[in-house]
This record gives sequence, C-alpha cells and structure tokens, in this order.
Amino acid sequence: MVTSADAWVEAHQGWSTGTQRTYRSVVSKQVKPTFGQLCGREVIPGVVGQALSAIAESSGPGAAKTARACLSGTFALAIQDGAPSR
Repeated sequence: MVTSADAWVEAHQGWSTGTQRTYRSVVSKQVKPTFGQLCGREVIPGVVGQALSAIAESSGPGAAKTARACLSGTFALAIQDGAPSR
C-alpha cells in the first residue's frame, strides 16, 4: 500500500540521491511503523512528540530530526493535495 509518506518521498523534490535514500529509509523503518495505522486526525502533537522521543531514544536525535522532516513534508503534501486540515 502506498502511503502519503511514500508519495512524498517519491515526488520530485530536487534532493540528492543520498538524501532521497535517507528519507526513504526513515519513512519505511520509522515513520510508517509508528504512524502508518493512524488516520490523519489521530496524528496530534502529543502522539508525534512521544513517537519522536521514542525514535530519539532508540536511534538517536538525528533520526528523530529526520523523521520529523519526513512527517512535515508528508503532511504538507497531503494538505496541498486536498486532505482536510482537521
């Protein structure tokens, strides 16, 4: 199943190959397992904060920062494509 996060990674962003590879890895290993079963309205600040803290604990602060960038891009693309903001 293609998710919004997958669509964001695959959209032409002008990233280097390494950056796209990093984002693809973070989406598949951290973002989708953590948020993949939630609908958009369930992704609230408290849930995101807890998840990013858990990612930072298990994989380091850099991984959490990258996961946050992936989430931000994913939701920006979803809203641009017409997803409701609430």
